[in-house]
Amino acid sequence: MIVGFILSESIYNIGEFARSFADIKNLHKKLQILKILFAYLGICAIMSFKKKQVQFVSPFVFVEKRTAKILETGGIRMEQMDYQQLFEELFCSNITREGSKELLSWLKRTDFFTAPASTRYHCACEQGLVMHSVSVFQTMVEQYFEDGDSMESFAICGLLHDVCKAQFYKVSSRNVKNQETGRWEAQNYYSIEDQFPYGHGEKSVFLIERFLRLKPSEAVAIRWHMGGFDEAARGGSYSISQAYEKYPLAVKLHLADLQSTYLKERGTSNYR
Repeated sequence: MIVGFILSESIYNIGEFARSFADIKNLHKKLQILKILFAYLGICAIMSFKKKQVQFVSPFVFVEKRTAKILETGGIRMEQMDYQQLFEELFCSNITREGSKELLSWLKRTDFFTAPASTRYHCACEQGLVMHSVSVFQTMVEQYFEDGDSMESFAICGLLHDVCKAQFYKVSSRNVKNQETGRWEAQNYYSIEDQFPYGHGEKSVFLIERFLRLKPSEAVAIRWHMGGFDEAARGGSYSISQAYEKYPLAVKLHLADLQSTYLKERGTSNYR
């Protein structure tokens, strides 16, 4: 939970962070937390040099004060920010495997950084997909990182599990009756136009491995991150239970995905 602490100019919050950090006994985890923290302190310094006013929200999140728009989501504050810049910083600082640069370059050529994460259920808004990806990675680290876990594997699974949703949605329009005026008005909504119908989790695995070689645990985790919502699981496949029993990473990704979708991202959809 230490990486979820909010950093601000408040002496109380800084003191709370220091006390909680001191309580951590695992040296490896401390080093990983410091790595993430210093990366964002570096971003803060760069942005300040450019004379932009920056506010820290957490070691994972920074926003420009003049553009910050707080969304109250069931007691959890989510910020509107440059999620692409945040994603790229997390990606580059944690994923160094051969092919990672080519993978990131490909993502930039798709609509990954502007697409929604769903048609209406969660993060159905511009940048919703990258917002959700960052949220899942953050939740995985906060809740489930243990001794022996790999931060690179967590980053690959959290940040890339939904690359299958790139080139997947489109903005459509429909007429909706205005209850106040009684008039019909055009209203935008997200619909599905899958340009590569290859499934969901398995599609993400396929797309990632065009550039970067996944470990078996990573491939299985991404393949089955939908849990019981996966079409194969709903059709009666027993592979998912075997995957979760053999690979704890798969369970952690699924739980982080659920928590982000149904708790942290409530109220983030523009269209219903």
